[in-house]
Amino acid sequence: MNFGLVASRRRIGDRGTATKFGLVAARHAALLRPFSGCGGGKGGVVIESSSGGGGGGGAGAPAKPPHRSGRSQEPTKQQQVSENLAGIKHIIAVSSCKGGVGKSTVSVNLACALAASGHRVGLLDADVFGPSLPTMLTPESLAVKLCAQRKHVVPLQIDMTPDHHYHAGGGGGGDDAAAAAAAAAVAAPPPPLKAISYGWVGPNAGPGAGGKGAAIMRGPMVSRVATQLALGTAWGELDYLLVDMPPGTGDIQLSLCQSLHFSAAVIVTTPQKLAYVDVVKGIEMFEKLEVPAVAVVENMSYFDCDLGTRYRPFGDGFLEQLEVLAAHKSGEEAAPEPAAAAAAAAAAGAAGAAGGEAGSGIAGDVIGGGFRLPISAAVSEGSDGGRPIVLAAEAGDEVAGTYHRLAAAVADGVDAIAAKNSRPDVSFDPTRQAVVATYAATAEAGAGGEEEAPLELLIHPAVLRRNCRCAAAVDEVTNEQLLLPEHVPDNVEPMRIVPKGNYAFGVDWTMFRRAKGTTPPCAQCIYPYSRLKEIAANAHKFQI
Repeated sequence: MNFGLVASRRRIGDRGTATKFGLVAARHAALLRPFSGCGGGKGGVVIESSSGGGGGGGAGAPAKPPHRSGRSQEPTKQQQVSENLAGIKHIIAVSSCKGGVGKSTVSVNLACALAASGHRVGLLDADVFGPSLPTMLTPESLAVKLCAQRKHVVPLQIDMTPDHHYHAGGGGGGDDAAAAAAAAAVAAPPPPLKAISYGWVGPNAGPGAGGKGAAIMRGPMVSRVATQLALGTAWGELDYLLVDMPPGTGDIQLSLCQSLHFSAAVIVTTPQKLAYVDVVKGIEMFEKLEVPAVAVVENMSYFDCDLGTRYRPFGDGFLEQLEVLAAHKSGEEAAPEPAAAAAAAAAAGAAGAAGGEAGSGIAGDVIGGGFRLPISAAVSEGSDGGRPIVLAAEAGDEVAGTYHRLAAAVADGVDAIAAKNSRPDVSFDPTRQAVVATYAATAEAGAGGEEEAPLELLIHPAVLRRNCRCAAAVDEVTNEQLLLPEHVPDNVEPMRIVPKGNYAFGVDWTMFRRAKGTTPPCAQCIYPYSRLKEIAANAHKFQI
């Protein structure tokens, strides 16, 4: 079963939810329902009467619900993404697929390290069942504001001024990245971190402002809440939005990856094989969703005793193997032979043991490299006390220095990835009666020394409609085609075309009368970009 089929059947933007094709921003009224019952006082949601949103920044009023009758022209920016995300340059997932490896610790400290370098940073806690930010961060105010007119959540603000400024020289923090962060901090105070978590807004999500107790809800509701936290928060202008992903490869991950354009993912693991086998699944998920891995972090990798001896209680780990795998899945190198990958990993491990804990230096590394973080009482105390190690550490601290190197690698990596984006723009051209996929011109010059013209792929709407692979079009068990070509009239047209993350686009089709005894046609379909050229090449098979 190909992934396009699975993705079509598991889409979150379906009936009964507010998240249709990622247009939650157009229907922010639904945001009030899951957060209802939150009181004021020390925390909870405070409804503001003003339309400004109180420090949320934002990029104007939310988009109106798109008109559903007649032809749809090329989607506006408000239709494609929530206005609340329009001012964000890069969205980065911090993920593992395995629980308990320290994703939240890495997310918070990476966000602090990026902010210390002068970047505008936001942090989304997407783990509804186990929100971590209320414990790990200390906002300036616990009152989560919800603007009554614009109906968006204003993120909490966390002061990013470090307790001690870093300086060159002295331990792991004395490197170029830490020195740059120090120079930026001295030149101007770092901007505050913007953060949101269900632990601050949920009535039963404790231990945050929303109350105490567990978030008890079924999967579809959890996915809806996570998506609304992302799309319904007024992030304003940000250089980076970090998303602390929950463990697993299920509904929440798919929903977020369809609603957000992730620039890259930071993969977090621990040395145990038990973590390794699950992290591999997470890397494969991101490969199918077209989200490249920008760095791999092996957390709790070692500890140093008082005598200076370094111990690895969980073994040597699998960092190098994950680097090779992530580089291959991200398209950075050809698939390695198993023996060659093992040899490269062994050589890299020896080099890492001899030369430090950041980066393996193997050929074809994942863009940002690999990083090892120790078991540290200071990290635990800082996380539990609401003051992350990057902010609380003294000058020259090794762990804080590693986080600054990780932040520099991530910043460089996402810029490199953005320069290689090959995702087409898809729209409906009513004058040509075709769905048009426009691919950007290649960087190489043409035969005459000029840049090649953009490639246009034209697909008749009926052909695209007949290629739908959702559950109403193809039987999930037998793979039998239920939506036959003769069931789709030639004059069918798309009412709306919107991106679904990095890997696909969604189409809202005009309805048509079905033949007696046939399966009701689906109104919404998801098409992976990777299928477009195949559909165009086989168009003759779907013509009547």
